[in-house]
Amino acid sequence: MNSTCPNNVRRLGFTLIEVLVVIAIIAILAALFMGGVMVFLRKGPEMKTRNDIAQLSIALDKFYGEHKRYPPHQIRLRANMDDYARAVDTLDMESVGWINTFWPHLRGVTNIPWAGATAMPASGVVLDGDQCLVFFLGGPPVGGGLPGLQGFSTNPLNPADSTTADRKKFFDFEVARLANRAGNPFPSYLDGWGKMPYMYFSSGKRADGYFNWPQNTTGIAPYYSKAPAVPLAAPTGYYHPTKFQLISAGLNEAFGPGGFWTPATATSIAAPGRDDFSNFHEKPLGIP
Repeated sequence: MNSTCPNNVRRLGFTLIEVLVVIAIIAILAALFMGGVMVFLRKGPEMKTRNDIAQLSIALDKFYGEHKRYPPHQIRLRANMDDYARAVDTLDMESVGWINTFWPHLRGVTNIPWAGATAMPASGVVLDGDQCLVFFLGGPPVGGGLPGLQGFSTNPLNPADSTTADRKKFFDFEVARLANRAGNPFPSYLDGWGKMPYMYFSSGKRADGYFNWPQNTTGIAPYYSKAPAVPLAAPTGYYHPTKFQLISAGLNEAFGPGGFWTPATATSIAAPGRDDFSNFHEKPLGIP
């Protein structure tokens, strides 16, 4: 009897070399996959931020098309319109001017629930550019905070009326990216990295004849290509001089210093602003 194995008997299992080859292939595929994931994690928020800036710009232009003004980047909201008449500071004068422009029927109204169910202090609430962007495009908060940006009511005597079904807004903000500052019921909108809000600056003219673009309480400033001859007197060097600026703090979560900037001087921008994104430069501000 022949005890040798026939040649057609199948070999069971893998050789060591075959196993090592498979492991090597898996390792290569994993490295390629992880590389793609890392690129996505790095580029994903950037792409989202770029898209946000484009879509927000469209919404702001729609707002302008209806009101013939862009939203201001600072306003004081008061629940009682009569309180503006008793105030003496410039911001109140500017604020009542903006409100009369957008909602001309509110003169003398004494109960406007701008903050939804949250009671507003007698001194009012100041909104800066990041909050004005959300307020004017999305509407006031409803129900005392987040979520609840349902636009403005078409009721001419109460645009903040949350009970009316007939409403209008210019942008649908993702609720998950709305964020409130401590003690302020009016939210900001976080950029693609989800840590810092978009900052908004309008080039609109103030009641005193000057241009209001540097005015805010955040310490964040917009950009211009040359200094005006008289401070604030003309927007000739302001990027988008008749429109607005939208700025993201970028990956490092820190806004740049604002002030003088041009594409030719981009590489010399201070470190916090090098990765900022804006609506007036297609690249990060630190790249020419």
